[in-house]
Amino acid sequence: MKILHVVQFLGVGGLEKVLELLINEQVMLGHEVELCVYDHNQDWVENFKKKGINVSTEYLKKPGYDLGLIKFLKMKIQGFDLVHTHDLNPMMYMGPIKYLNYLLGHPMPKLAHTTHGMEHIDQEPRTILYERFIATAADAVIGVSPAICRYYEKSLKVAPTKIFRIDNGTPVPEELPPLGANKEAVEKRFNLPVGKKIFSTVARVVPLKDQKLLLNAMSSFPNAQLLVVGPSGNDEYYEELKRICPENVFLVGGQSDIEEILLGSDLFLSASHHEGIPISVLEAQASGLPCLLSDIPGHTGFKKNWPTEVALYFKMKDLEDLKNKIELFLSHNFIEEEIRTNAYNMVKEKYSSKAMARNYQTVYEGL
Repeated sequence: MKILHVVQFLGVGGLEKVLELLINEQVMLGHEVELCVYDHNQDWVENFKKKGINVSTEYLKKPGYDLGLIKFLKMKIQGFDLVHTHDLNPMMYMGPIKYLNYLLGHPMPKLAHTTHGMEHIDQEPRTILYERFIATAADAVIGVSPAICRYYEKSLKVAPTKIFRIDNGTPVPEELPPLGANKEAVEKRFNLPVGKKIFSTVARVVPLKDQKLLLNAMSSFPNAQLLVVGPSGNDEYYEELKRICPENVFLVGGQSDIEEILLGSDLFLSASHHEGIPISVLEAQASGLPCLLSDIPGHTGFKKNWPTEVALYFKMKDLEDLKNKIELFLSHNFIEEEIRTNAYNMVKEKYSSKAMARNYQTVYEGL
């Protein structure tokens, strides 16, 4: 099968990691796969090319709704068996192309769409109109969490037969890695004080991810340090974090070798207010890193898929509860060992990248 993935840009949340894993698995399954990225922000593109992924960047989107991009994509999709769009913007162009090809009697590849997150609905309520259009134009609508699938079925009245849930996946080593195996290298790379506990958090730096709460908590733990990994998704918020940043917190921006940082950490933190199936948490758990997470459905949903505890949770936005749970981790080593072992086993069985690719293959074959 000849597959074209279309995305506005990379380097946003865990989307780039999901695409990298999915495309590599699809190539191993014998498909011919290309990735089209059309935004001026070309973060991660070179990283994809270095890993042998065929990336197209010959057209860069103009400000506003770009009619030239419709013309470009209409030509680009010719010869592909399936086009797979990711998140809202690409489908705002591919949907009209589908209807235009229908009116002109031109052939159109099958069209699958994955929604990786719903925060744009809260930030821009008018985007619900675009989501209705997506639901009509796509041959398959894929959500990475139960909440996303329910939204399409209950709020947008999409036929259940058109909606598919596919959990994100991650590579999983054959054996549980030792905790902090890469700690010395991480200390040296980021010039960290030697011998202190290293906490890490990986996400776009935006209010939705609530890195500010983590910074406020770290002031109470001078013998630990936090690496805030991720690009700025909100410049005003990022500047605020820099102003209030305590000495034991390091804003290190986007990084391409997340696994190496996780393998050098002692604890993974997420204070996010909303997640689907969070790829950064899966990566941490696959790396053998214990996780302390906000009690949102995207995090606590792991409880439904595994009989033992795979993370420790704190109340969302609750600074005191967060600090209490960090203290619990620091004072009870048996808790971190039990949780990280359970989490690794869960990810290995249920959230591997190979399982994710097989599920997408099943959807493609049914279109």
